[in-house]
Amino acid sequence: MNKMKFVKLILTKLFILLKLTSVNAEVTTDQWALFNQKAEALYEEGDYDQALEFAKQALSLAEKSTPEDSARVIESLNQLGLIYEEQMEVDLAIQTWQHSLEIQEKIQGSEPEKYSRDYAKTLHQLAINYGYKRDFRKAGELYQQAVEVLENRLGKDHPDVAEELFSLGTLYKFENDNKAIPYFSRALKIWEQNGENEYQGNIYKVVGNLAEIYQKKGDFLNAEKFQERLLEMSEKEFGSDSPHLKWTLEQLAEIYQALERTEKLEKIETRLENLKTAK
Repeated sequence: MNKMKFVKLILTKLFILLKLTSVNAEVTTDQWALFNQKAEALYEEGDYDQALEFAKQALSLAEKSTPEDSARVIESLNQLGLIYEEQMEVDLAIQTWQHSLEIQEKIQGSEPEKYSRDYAKTLHQLAINYGYKRDFRKAGELYQQAVEVLENRLGKDHPDVAEELFSLGTLYKFENDNKAIPYFSRALKIWEQNGENEYQGNIYKVVGNLAEIYQKKGDFLNAEKFQERLLEMSEKEFGSDSPHLKWTLEQLAEIYQALERTEKLEKIETRLENLKTAK
């Protein structure tokens, strides 16, 4: 065989090999998509055991067919992390989310201002799981990092920032009510700035938390302000005679009694009596 024929033979074999590799990669990618979609569907249905099996297969395919820092690997890890959370496999969830975080850091570099919203979401999920372990210090650090990432990417008054601030407030409420107040207050301000109608549900939750904290502290003036706002929002949602208002009316009765607001207290007591009669 002359030299020219030998070179042609080698090139032909190389072409066939590359073609087969390409086909195999496409097949593996298609398989990954199918396994990943099935894992997502089963997760949404609440079939976490089956979802876990498909998520593991998807991750395995992603790791075999793509570089370690592939978006598919990150997506598979994130899906797996969510499933472990639902199964309350907290240590496995933390391990999985941490792996995802490390890959994202490898891609995005060491400059926090370049981190993405997906990176912030991963920090959020890690924080949730450290909260489950009652490691509130670590959870708080992670939520705070998520806040900083989102502020850099979206600005300090973006609704996504408010979500993380609310998470921080909720976390610290278990530990120290005074520490929770500034986070809840800032979250409330951001949601109000971005549209009270659009974020009504979020505002309702944060107003309720602030009302509860101030009442528990015996700060009845602030508690009055937030409980009255909560009542107004509830009346718009359910109507002024709805049984849903009972708890808020009872809290206001306690506040009015403490502040010696006799006229307001009488009106609240009348409304509570009317609710009993309506039954």
